[in-house]
Amino acid sequence: MITAETRSVDISSHKSKTHTFPHKSGKLSELTCPYPPITSLSTLGLSTKSKTRTSSKRNHRKYEVTNPSSSHFKNFGLELKPELIVWQRWEPGEEYTRNLTLKNVNVKTQKIRYKPPSSHFFSTLFPQVIVLSAGTSFTLPITFRPLDKEKYEDKIEFSTSNGDFYISLHALLPETNLHLPESIHFGLVAVQDNIELNFQIKNMSSEMSTSFSWDVPSPFTIIPQSGNLSPKSSCTLKASFSPKSAQVFHSCVVCIYGENRVKTMNMEGIGKYPHLCIECKDGNDGSVAVDFGQVNIYHEMEKYVVVHNLSTVKAAFKVNRLNNSLGLDDAFHCMIDGGCVPPMGNTQIPIKFQPKLTGQTSTGYFEVCAVGDISKSTLKCTGACIGPIVTISTSMISFGVVNPGCCVVRSFKITNASQCEAYYQVFFF
Repeated sequence: MITAETRSVDISSHKSKTHTFPHKSGKLSELTCPYPPITSLSTLGLSTKSKTRTSSKRNHRKYEVTNPSSSHFKNFGLELKPELIVWQRWEPGEEYTRNLTLKNVNVKTQKIRYKPPSSHFFSTLFPQVIVLSAGTSFTLPITFRPLDKEKYEDKIEFSTSNGDFYISLHALLPETNLHLPESIHFGLVAVQDNIELNFQIKNMSSEMSTSFSWDVPSPFTIIPQSGNLSPKSSCTLKASFSPKSAQVFHSCVVCIYGENRVKTMNMEGIGKYPHLCIECKDGNDGSVAVDFGQVNIYHEMEKYVVVHNLSTVKAAFKVNRLNNSLGLDDAFHCMIDGGCVPPMGNTQIPIKFQPKLTGQTSTGYFEVCAVGDISKSTLKCTGACIGPIVTISTSMISFGVVNPGCCVVRSFKITNASQCEAYYQVFFF
């Protein structure tokens, strides 16, 4: 029998309750106790394994604490530290000892019996009866001797007058634990368009590095597809969604990490067709023909075509110049190759006309295509080139009769009635 030494306990710092206890003289006196006595077993909230016996010898009840906590052990009149014994970062062939402290927080002396662990990997003192007076404690050493690199589990069972309970023993191996988002939502995306979102994964292990790889079904992708994470580190990955049709997409992507451990993550997105509409800004009532009118040679005129997005997704587009194999003039130039129109928004396409041949009417064609060539609109541009308008004040100059050796001067006027410069040269023949 093991008897714990009685220690003085300072109860002034505790919130106390007053209880009466009889003296030998038969008088009642007040005694302040930091812990109220257990009045009934029904208040413990514990499951009874055996039926109540009327005999005092059979009045012992057995309880099982599946989720031990301080409140549970205090119901037994005990305080245990620690309540769960765990060994980590251990190596086979070594010896590791942890101490379990039992303190009697009841007002009565308690007798505690214990059953040692069943496996030979855990050991403790030879089982004896522990006698604890009120406020005293006892330290029980528990030794762990592993032989192989594997998980070990066992328990120590205790028996008191208030019931039975056990303390779990765990020897854990270091393992990888990868944290990643539960799901990624891309929302509405135009068909044949692409959207990218960044997310993070983190290695929660403080000891082990881990590799990872992804199994991602189309139309979703994750970049990079694989990699390595050192302990307690994280990395940022890029997830993308590129729908090929107008429908709802839902996929479960798989992340494989560590020693063939698996975690899943949901990806969701909706493909939707964009709707683009072209309007000429010069007030042609939505016409796709742009007329530049008459433009002076080598002068430049710019007009704008408005592209409207009538859908609820952003719409990317590109502008292509149609093949000039038909001998069409290259006097027209589009200043952009493409762009993106926000949902229910618009953008402008600038087109310039710079003629280089007087008297010629030029025609050019451009094609505005949504990404993936889902829809196309042809834009026709026309314009005429005018040169300088030059007039001479007279069609004939008469010098009359001029005596030999004399000089007669006549003048005429050349007028340019256009907005462009006129270069001239006078020939005599």
